[in-house]
Amino acid sequence: MVVVWNTLNISKGGEVTILAKAHTDVDIHTMKVAFFDDTRMVSCGRDNIRLWRMRNGTLRSCPVNLGEYHSMDFTDVAFEEGNSSNHYVDDRTLFASSRSGHIFEIDYSRVVIRNVRRLMPAQQQHANRREKWTFNTGPSIAINSISVSSSFCATGSEDGFLRLWPLDFSAVFLEAEHEGPVSLVSVSSDSLQVLAGTSNGNLGFLDVSSRGYNTLMRSHTDTVLGFSVDGIRRHLTTASSDGTVRIWNMDSLHQLYDFVSDDNPCSVAFHPREQVFSCGFSSGIVRVFDIPSAKLMAEHKQHRGEVVGLAFSPDGEFMYSADSHGSLALYNASEEDHNVIRAVCNVVARGTERAPDALAVSSDSRCLAFVGPTEYIVTIADSHSLDELLHVDVSILDVESPRLDSALKVCFPPASTEHLLVTTSANKILWVSTSTGRLLREVSKVHKHQCSSLAVSEDSRFLLTAGHNAVKVWDYNMQARH
Repeated sequence: MVVVWNTLNISKGGEVTILAKAHTDVDIHTMKVAFFDDTRMVSCGRDNIRLWRMRNGTLRSCPVNLGEYHSMDFTDVAFEEGNSSNHYVDDRTLFASSRSGHIFEIDYSRVVIRNVRRLMPAQQQHANRREKWTFNTGPSIAINSISVSSSFCATGSEDGFLRLWPLDFSAVFLEAEHEGPVSLVSVSSDSLQVLAGTSNGNLGFLDVSSRGYNTLMRSHTDTVLGFSVDGIRRHLTTASSDGTVRIWNMDSLHQLYDFVSDDNPCSVAFHPREQVFSCGFSSGIVRVFDIPSAKLMAEHKQHRGEVVGLAFSPDGEFMYSADSHGSLALYNASEEDHNVIRAVCNVVARGTERAPDALAVSSDSRCLAFVGPTEYIVTIADSHSLDELLHVDVSILDVESPRLDSALKVCFPPASTEHLLVTTSANKILWVSTSTGRLLREVSKVHKHQCSSLAVSEDSRFLLTAGHNAVKVWDYNMQARH
């Protein structure tokens, strides 16, 4: 179904209403509104290009006669822009691109193909002869996006190139290579800049006159699984299921570094003093990297399950990791190779539900807390040796509860080592004494469903919780939320 919405009043807080809609059984990959008449649209997809017109609340369309090209996979459409006031609608030329590298010029008034070209990469010289490619042979350029100005055409292709062509497509006069397929191109109204977006999350623009390229933004292309903050340098590192770990400047939001792996990174932690971070992977491997040199400092393979927790002690002396099979490891972080000091099995609750922050270290670097060995127990251990100091059974803290409560996440407040925060399956936050295990206080009905994450501000004024598609900020010293 194709639906046309009226967005005229959206900036004024008005409603968005439906102007027209129509059922269609054709494949639509791209649909654009004509810049010269917002009642006219054009769409393209597999085996079709269609022109649309909205009139008196009715949306109608007609197909372009593709002739012998009826089996093409069309990717994008664009009208030639510039001098718009001097062009009658019927004089407009419509351009369409395809995955096979063909560029179609379409007569808008007659709804037929006027010209077809096939774009190919620059041909290579081989032993004093040039390979001859014909219209139907040779390696073509799979085009994902097209934008046309009054003086040139921009194409974005699967090979990662943004290319600028004269309108006769005789030869490329300017190009920019990207790290991934170019999925979107758009020429500015003055034809001086060309915006390009890629399928791997990059957005930038090419300055035509200076031939310079500027990156505006980078991003992950899949779920962000974990992050860590370097408060000294104001850097943020993120791990994503797209297979990359990226480091960002928190002030400019620009990406500084990226690390690519065939293994899936799932948890990360910054060293509190050095320009070093560690990363845990779904394979169980833990790697430590030096950031400025992008050097792999250490690699450990003692875990057999996915790494669900990774942390440094605030004094920077130790590092800890936990996996989904219940094992826990202690490392010497004062040495470059981060040697394993101790590894123990069956102490952390099994599973990946508590990833990526299954471990918490107290601000004085003396205690390590985690849920385990079962989901009902919270353990506080000596952070220098992993010796157990205290077990807290959260299932018996509320004697009036009709069912057993289990622990989800643990968190030490930065300004205090006297208590530990625990979120539970009964949608509560518990304040537990780190010396006696006694319940000091609790907050119920934190979210509509379970609280999936929590953190405390450095000055312990605010408590931040996340759950059920919401993030809440609490007064840390008050039981009532705001």
